[in-house]
Amino acid sequence: MSTHFAAGPVPSAPAVNRPATLLAALVAAAVGALATIGNAIVMRTGGDDLAVEVLASALGRPPELISTMAPSSVIADVSDTLSTRGTMALLAGVGLVVFALLMRKAATWSRVLVTIFAVLTGLIAGRVATDDGSTIMIVLGILGVLGAVAAIVLTWLPANGRYAKALKN
Repeated sequence: MSTHFAAGPVPSAPAVNRPATLLAALVAAAVGALATIGNAIVMRTGGDDLAVEVLASALGRPPELISTMAPSSVIADVSDTLSTRGTMALLAGVGLVVFALLMRKAATWSRVLVTIFAVLTGLIAGRVATDDGSTIMIVLGILGVLGAVAAIVLTWLPANGRYAKALKN
């Protein structure tokens, strides 16, 4: 008679559940990024009409008066400035979306990159929100700032670090 016993099933490690804080960080990053990308689209495609609207807002004059009285070089400069800000906002927003999507496993490198791009997004969105502009630009700027700040805070909550560590083991 054998003294060896058949091995029973080896218990597997319990499945690791993704924390709600990670999902909240992803949603916050998406909100901030999409608001900033929306602002980028508005600024890049607004052209001279948006430049006249921004000048009118800054000077407290009707847009019709600005479009007839302002030199075309001033309008072109404002339009170029808005286009440049739009490009910066687009790059920061796209970077935030990309690295937020790569943060699904809460790896430290992805959380660091989300933080970097959220800071950039927040700074650019904050500049747009606090400057003269159209109502949609200001609202999207505020959403961009709020989403970026929330993403930074939520990204570094302890539950996300524990989740990343559990996946690594």
